[in-house]
Formats: sequence, structure tokens, C-alpha cells
Amino acid sequence: MEEEKQEIISVEEPVQTLSIFGTASPKVAIKKAVEIADAVKGIITERNLYTLIRGKAYVHCEGWTTMGALLGLFAHVEVEDLSNFEENIRRYRAICEAKTLDGRTLTKAESECSNQEGTQENKEGKSNWEDYALRSMAETRATSKALRLALGWIMKLAGYEATPMEEVDENNMVESENANGEFDEKLFKYNREVVKGENETNKQYIIKGIEWLKKELKKDVKYNSDMKYNELIDIHNKLYSEYYKK
Repeated sequence: MEEEKQEIISVEEPVQTLSIFGTASPKVAIKKAVEIADAVKGIITERNLYTLIRGKAYVHCEGWTTMGALLGLFAHVEVEDLSNFEENIRRYRAICEAKTLDGRTLTKAESECSNQEGTQENKEGKSNWEDYALRSMAETRATSKALRLALGWIMKLAGYEATPMEEVDENNMVESENANGEFDEKLFKYNREVVKGENETNKQYIIKGIEWLKKELKKDVKYNSDMKYNELIDIHNKLYSEYYKK
């Protein structure tokens, strides 16, 4: 009696892809992330969608939603009214889901806003805000937070902080407004353009920083292009010390 031959059928398991890049290859995903970061960087800078605080740039909600749109990631927000009108407390909680175009939820976050919020400089805070403004701020905060959970590392690749502007402590914002905005701008550019090389000595780094400052100061009509060398060193030392506080 002849043995029956059994046909062997191979079954290929589906390759699981990274949700927002459509690939299982880390190298391809990182390459795409860098491309997105470079594209968003230009938009955020051109449209001024960030705020500088102590030389660091925090991106506004519009910048985060722009990056999300480029990756097919969109915010879906629901708002819950937690107000207590008897005690004159108006408070709203927003829950945001960052979803892909096919409806999958990638990240989820919630945030609140109420008329009880205030700062050291402005004790009244949001006590006079209309309800729609409080709701809108809760939505904005939740949206930025949800997108940050998914895209924060890509925003960092673009040269910005991974924390959305809407999550920054308002007391720090007041402090920044009272600080030297011109110095903040210089420090931000300095941190992005003057990077200490892996094998570079501190002396080489300082010299590179001074050369960068010379070029920057010559662009600024408020400064004398013949500024003394010691003054350049003083400016650089200030930037240098701030750079390593991060």
C-alpha cells in the first residue's frame, strides 16, 4: 500500500509595522522621522509657532497638530463639564485621542482648565475667562499632550523641546517675559548651531563659539563690528554656562 504524500503548505505570518511610519524597519522609521522633523522645523520657525523660555523653544499646539497631520495622526477630543456653579467654579476636562487615519488610537491624554488658575504675577489668572475660552484651553492642552506622547521624540529631532508650550508652568512664562528676550533668541540659535564635537576640547569649543558670535554680532546693527575680544569672551561664557545647565 502506497503512503499518501502530504503537501506541506507554508504560512507566512504578517509583518507587524510601526503604526505611524508603515514599516517594521527601525532604520527606515528613523529616516522618515528625520525627514518629518526637518520639514516641520521650517514651518514652526517661519510661522513662529514656538515660545522661547530661558533659551529653550516650546512648540505651540498648532506645531504639534502640523506634525501629526504629516504623519496621518489627528486629534479627537471630548470635553467634560466639571463646573460647580454654586461655588462659582467653572472647570472643564478634555480627553484627547491621537488617532491614525484608519481609526486606531495611538495615544490618549487628558487635561483640565478652570477659572481657579492663577500665577504669582497675576493672582486673578483665568477668573474672568468666558466658558468657551476655558473649554478651548482644556482641549488645546489635551491635544498637545496626546500628540507629545506619540511625537515628542521627533519634535526633539527638530531642535525643539518635547514639552508642548501649553504644558509649561505659567509662572515660568511670566519670568521669561521679564527676562532678556534678545539673549534667549541668541541662546536658542547658539544651542542649535554651535554643538560640541565628540572629540572636541573645551578650548576648541570656546573658539568655535566665539567665531559664531562674531558672525552673529556683525549681522546686528546695534553692535559694533569692532567689539573688543574680551567682550566677546564674556558673552560666550554666559552662553557656555547656560548651555551646560540643561
